[in-house]
Amino acid sequence: MAVDTRSFALTSEFSDLVLHLDPATGAPVRLSSDGHALDLQCRVRIVTEGCEVRAAAGGLDYIDTVDVEIAPGSVGRLRNQVELRSRRITVPVATSDPGRWSALWHFEFQAEAPRLSVGLEVVSHDDDAILRNIVVEIVPVLPDASRWRVQAPGGKMRPNLGLADLTYETTVQTAAGVESSTGIVVFESTDPVASFLYWPLSTTHYGETALAPHPEGACLTWLTDVAGVPGAGGSLTAWPLQLDLVARDFMSILTEVPAMLANAGITRDTLLMRMSDDDFSDVLDANLTGAFRVIRAAAKAMVRTRSGRIILMSSVVALTGSAGQVNYAASKAGMVGMARSLARELGSRSITVNVVAPGFIETDMTAELTDERKSAILEQIPLASLGTPEDVANT
Repeated sequence: MAVDTRSFALTSEFSDLVLHLDPATGAPVRLSSDGHALDLQCRVRIVTEGCEVRAAAGGLDYIDTVDVEIAPGSVGRLRNQVELRSRRITVPVATSDPGRWSALWHFEFQAEAPRLSVGLEVVSHDDDAILRNIVVEIVPVLPDASRWRVQAPGGKMRPNLGLADLTYETTVQTAAGVESSTGIVVFESTDPVASFLYWPLSTTHYGETALAPHPEGACLTWLTDVAGVPGAGGSLTAWPLQLDLVARDFMSILTEVPAMLANAGITRDTLLMRMSDDDFSDVLDANLTGAFRVIRAAAKAMVRTRSGRIILMSSVVALTGSAGQVNYAASKAGMVGMARSLARELGSRSITVNVVAPGFIETDMTAELTDERKSAILEQIPLASLGTPEDVANT
């Protein structure tokens, strides 16, 4: 697929990265930098309305939803906002349901890699409009599969997987928290050497990336888990999806990360007799196995440079236990044993490994606890209050 010659380019003073946008929808269609260029196919689905139902595997699902898309020919006037070390450009667009929804693309250029952050803000024009999810699908066009390989340390796939061997769909967990590196996916070209970085992060929402084969290369579908009833004039944002195109291989990119925080985490809380195999394995895969895979990839670069800091984010329930959280407690307790073993294995290379086990902290995860459960927790805390993320960061 050749990039539309009518596309327009966004640049910044912070790097030579150039982003081309589709003039009809405002969607990204090409990245270029360092003499390299990569075409992108981008589609957005705004999942609205519908009803909640109990899914067969546990949790909630939705039926009778309505998909709203970006309307072609809808791009409005661009807005610029320059910060000290970044430039944000906002592109307003209409949707296929203009009476209830509109949208804003947000593109932020910055000096450090990843050098581009992409967000989609969905604006409601109806008090009763319901947003179920924002799904962003990006296909990097990789015409010669033989020279590309896929790296996804937090996914269920082997390192250095050849693109031609990606014959199945897999998932890469994305956890709330800008410090988590579990969700990164890198497409690495061997000749010429170049890497396309795809890294969805969020400070407020959990989600996952579905990675699947595609006739043009590969398909990355970001299931953002952004949902709610914003009300007329309100909005919800999937932010940020970080992208970059660099003339380096995957391992050289990792050497720029001297410290790594394994912060990905999900819960599937229920009593033991009701807990399915998937409830147990999903939590261990995201919380423990995901941390292992990311650490394994980062440790190679740290060993080579003989320096590094690895921090694992455990939990108080790893030490105290918690009814209804057998899976979560097991995954967080496993981190303690993992850290002790890694410290003995990597300490001689000047790499430190530590575990942080916070108490109960005010996050989206603890917000889902019932009032009765919160009251029981507060009775066990001397200060009779939950901690905050700032408390953990400043300790």
